Amino acid sequence: MKLIRYFLLLTTAGFCLLVGFWIGNHPSYYQKYLDLYKPEIIFYAKEMDELFPLEFRNELQAKSPVKIHFEPNNTENVDVFLVDQVFLKSFDTAIIGTPKNTTTQWNDIFKLISPDFQRELFKRTKAIPVLWKIKDNHLVVLSFVIDANKNHKASILWKFIQIFLNNDIHQQWLNRHKWNTTLLHFDEGSLDENRKASAIRKSVLVNLEI
Repeated sequence: MKLIRYFLLLTTAGFCLLVGFWIGNHPSYYQKYLDLYKPEIIFYAKEMDELFPLEFRNELQAKSPVKIHFEPNNTENVDVFLVDQVFLKSFDTAIIGTPKNTTTQWNDIFKLISPDFQRELFKRTKAIPVLWKIKDNHLVVLSFVIDANKNHKASILWKFIQIFLNNDIHQQWLNRHKWNTTLLHFDEGSLDENRKASAIRKSVLVNLEI
């Protein structure tokens, strides 16, 4: 009887190890089943093709707490936007902003942004500026902002934004494009000096205002 139990224990352990090994080598197979249980969001970015190449989109899908529908053209029914300051100034502030009772979540994330980018526009619209560059001698800043009416899933939307502030993912993201970061803690480290948030202080531009 003991021999049978010992055999069953070894067989079960061996089976579990084989299954674990197979899953580790075939992540795309089980990922689609795990995604069935994730909520879905619509994500709009004004520079979608430049900022989110296909390979990086797949990496985000695997690490995100939500299924992401990337929307490059239409802002209708969008949950999370990544847009420049012109969009923020012109868009209806009743639509973008902070859903009810989530100001604390926005504030916790906003603290991670360099003081150089904690401008009044971003505070008013409850945006999270994450990328910047100089274009045509003007400062352009891209910020995350969420639909202010999505109270029922606001928490998951803020968690989605936090993914992009994760050190590893943010670094991978920076490697995919030529925009610069606004994150304060990247000022200390090996990132190219011209891509840090503090590099904005060295810029002499026609317009540094937001």
